[in-house]
Amino acid sequence: MNLISLLIAASVFQGLLLIIVTLSSKKRGFWLICFFIAITIFQLGRLLLNIYPTSITCNKLAFLSDLMIFLVTPFQYVYLRSLVDKQVKITYRIIYHFIPACIHLITLIPYLIVRKEEFYTLLEQSNTYFLVIESFGIIFNIIYFILIWKMLKKIKLLREEQYSFFNNPIFIRSMLLIAPVLAIWLLSFSLSHLIPTFSYSFLTYQFVWAIMSFIVFGFSYFALKNPLWFSPIVEEDKIIEVKNLSNTKIADEKKYQELLRFVSEGKLFLDQELTVSKLAAEFKISSHELSRIINIESGSNFFEFVNKFRIEEFKKLASKSNIKQFTILSLAFQAGFNSKSTFNEAFKRICGITPTEYLKEKLSPDL
Repeated sequence: MNLISLLIAASVFQGLLLIIVTLSSKKRGFWLICFFIAITIFQLGRLLLNIYPTSITCNKLAFLSDLMIFLVTPFQYVYLRSLVDKQVKITYRIIYHFIPACIHLITLIPYLIVRKEEFYTLLEQSNTYFLVIESFGIIFNIIYFILIWKMLKKIKLLREEQYSFFNNPIFIRSMLLIAPVLAIWLLSFSLSHLIPTFSYSFLTYQFVWAIMSFIVFGFSYFALKNPLWFSPIVEEDKIIEVKNLSNTKIADEKKYQELLRFVSEGKLFLDQELTVSKLAAEFKISSHELSRIINIESGSNFFEFVNKFRIEEFKKLASKSNIKQFTILSLAFQAGFNSKSTFNEAFKRICGITPTEYLKEKLSPDL
């Protein structure tokens, strides 16, 4: 078994494991389960071909496994959409994402129904067909990568309206790995047709999709390990409902000043898992109204609003004479942050410099 086969076998094993975990969890959605099942089946087909290259049945299964070219990124995109709108159902607006896969399946029918002798003859005459499929596949996946990236940015912004914490930076950076994989695929494909002598046996789409599987499963593993970041966003607005709530603009500034004192004096920002619904319940106001007041009066979202308090607390702790007894991260935890990534992103965004740079500039040049 060669390296490609080992990579694909590992991704099949990961897929089966994730299917079991997903089916056993009540919080996972329909689209995530479909995504895992589809990519695992298709990778299994490719693995069988690598193990039994002369088997006509495995060759035909491999053709079916190529459907993943037009299914992986659409499933990712629809799954992410379902986080924003949990009412995403199988309608014509969803089905059209899978039309290319259906068309590809139809074009594969001649290869699936012919006998062994006719199959290999047809295969030898299909260079143009493969050229068209791979060209369209590259363009198709680049387009969906852009759509996925935009959806991730939208989810990030919506999350910041509800949570004062999350570990999105690592995940966002890992999603960028899809871009170089697509670039390698595009480069190897272009060179193979522009330069006849160019050999790219190790850069074929089989290898690309083996690596892509690990990236996709990495994304999925992150989703399972961080359910808060990947849970439906719309649920938060239903937690708090307060009657007789005034929406007049006259009271906004007064309420905002009260909110500042309430959070500061009560040290609510020290709660590492503070959410907009939790703060709204404490402040006796609806989540929607609280977010609106924060957005209008502070010009920032909930994430930035809470973490400004935490950063000020961090600065107070750091200014003490015994700072050298603590690490930067331990001070961040004392200030209410729950992770290094959240702390670093919030500090850089709000202060314009990193925590280390701040300590060197403001406190002790020796640090």
